[in-house]
Amino acid sequence: PPASAAFVTVRARGTHRFWFGQPQTKPFVVQAHSESAPPIQLPASLLHEAAVPGWLPKAMLAGTALVVALAALWFGLFRPVVKDTATNAAQSAVKAALSSAAAASSAAGSGTAAGAGAGAGAGGAGGSSSPTPSTTPVGSKTTNPAKPAPPAPVPFSVQLDSTSPDLVAAAKKQITVTDLVLQNPAADKGILLVTRDGKTLITTRLEDFRDYDLHFVTPIVVPSGSTLSMQVTCANSGGKLCTPAAFVSGMVASVSP
Repeated sequence: PPASAAFVTVRARGTHRFWFGQPQTKPFVVQAHSESAPPIQLPASLLHEAAVPGWLPKAMLAGTALVVALAALWFGLFRPVVKDTATNAAQSAVKAALSSAAAASSAAGSGTAAGAGAGAGAGGAGGSSSPTPSTTPVGSKTTNPAKPAPPAPVPFSVQLDSTSPDLVAAAKKQITVTDLVLQNPAADKGILLVTRDGKTLITTRLEDFRDYDLHFVTPIVVPSGSTLSMQVTCANSGGKLCTPAAFVSGMVASVSP
């Protein structure tokens, strides 16, 4: 009615959704109609935001980093402690069981000897004697010689390049790669592959790096007889040769056949 006021809630939304990016300002107009007056146009604007908030990728990266850190703590610190504790407990249980078995065997041997002496005394009182059977000590054990412990893993470091692109695991040896440093000092162009027995493990373009350090939480394992190779597809202009290198380091351990 005349000489009165009213408040109305108006909702506005964008007609086209976009997933990523900065918020967009969309202008629009609210028009008020009245029977006794011409329409009134009220300009306004809508801040249209992306469907995926900007903080979500950062939160996902932070969550991934946290998972990687927890995995590194587990494999590098907690898992060896748990394994050593379980091994010590198992060894203690085995020693206790062996001690109980030895004590039981000694008690059985003492009882057998006492029974034989009593039988001999009864035979002497009746005027007849019987041969005393020979007894074998109870509880005797045959101990198998312990197998020699395998030698400890040996650290290694080697460079792969165009003249020597392969790293071969010798017979009865297993290579564990924990660090890989790719270098492209000449700013070559092309594609570099790291393969194991022809299966591609790492692919990168030479123009994307000069020094590229890779440190593996889960190492690359090269079994006995397998080959780790660096393969380069050169794309230099003017026929210039590509001269990248890969520095590989880790451990070499002996394995049973």
